[in-house]
Amino acid sequence: MDCNGVVITGITIISETRGPNTDGIDPDSSRNVHISDSYIETGDDCIVVKATGRLGKPVKPSGNITVTNCTLTTTCNNFKMGTESPGNFRNIAVTNCSMFRKPGTFQGPISGVAIEMVDGATLDGVVVSNIVTREVDTPIFVRLGNRGRGQTVPTPGMLRNVSIHNITATGGLLSSSITGLPGHPANHISLSNINITMKGGERQTRGLDVPENAEKYPEAKMFGPLPSYGLFARHVEGLILRNIRLRWEEQDVRPAMIFDDVKNLALDGFESGTVSGGSPVVWFHNVARALMGGCRAAEGTDRFLRVTGTETRNIRLTANDLTGARHTVEIAREVPRQAVSR
Repeated sequence: MDCNGVVITGITIISETRGPNTDGIDPDSSRNVHISDSYIETGDDCIVVKATGRLGKPVKPSGNITVTNCTLTTTCNNFKMGTESPGNFRNIAVTNCSMFRKPGTFQGPISGVAIEMVDGATLDGVVVSNIVTREVDTPIFVRLGNRGRGQTVPTPGMLRNVSIHNITATGGLLSSSITGLPGHPANHISLSNINITMKGGERQTRGLDVPENAEKYPEAKMFGPLPSYGLFARHVEGLILRNIRLRWEEQDVRPAMIFDDVKNLALDGFESGTVSGGSPVVWFHNVARALMGGCRAAEGTDRFLRVTGTETRNIRLTANDLTGARHTVEIAREVPRQAVSR
């Protein structure tokens, strides 16, 4: 829909998950939209904010949109922004929503919250809060890509000023991720009060050679199996994480979190409730200007933090309780001297 000033409240939408490939509600190039107190069950995405535009006409932005007090279940994505993103997104708030896998469906939801900017426009100002997910494959997926639909020369846009707070997720299969592109980072992203329990079970460690897939259709499973079980962040500038709890149900040998090419990182109050074999709990690669404080190593941790990469610098550790770890910090030879202080 292309609209201005719409209130959708107290409705039920049920679309057979094996039937037509249909979304629930799609505000497209729309402003001043309020969606609340609704139950949506679909075979495609439940609620999707788009900015598609009409052929031959300027693309209108989507903005001033609120989604609140909704229950969502699907075999695709519960709440999504994009993939159609030739136009701008701004001033969007999602809060107080429950997301789950309906018993008997052939697969669970791909993602709980998916924020995708891939067609050259700007996303600026999104708040997601008070979300509960159960058996949703990926709780959080944030992607700045370069599909370039509608552009003569595909050029990445901007994704900035996103706040995600008070998320509780259980039974997930795929690591949450926040990814930009080389030279085009996602900017000013904050996560706080995040409590995620993944199913886990991965027996093989993985390296950092995750494909960029700049032009690929954005989806939480687009990179294949990720080298972390909880959060993978790459090409991000201005990333704040506070009060983060990650764990798994079944032994998983991968790190809980990996930060690759991340600048201006603040990690305050992180704890992994489970121990991941010989892998580090947290891995910094080419991370610059990072402050880690108030973090705690679980008893039996082999190594808590691994630091690698020639671009690593200005890493400061302060007021952490790492007494549960056999090795607190592992610093690779290529890391510049005095890059890490504690």
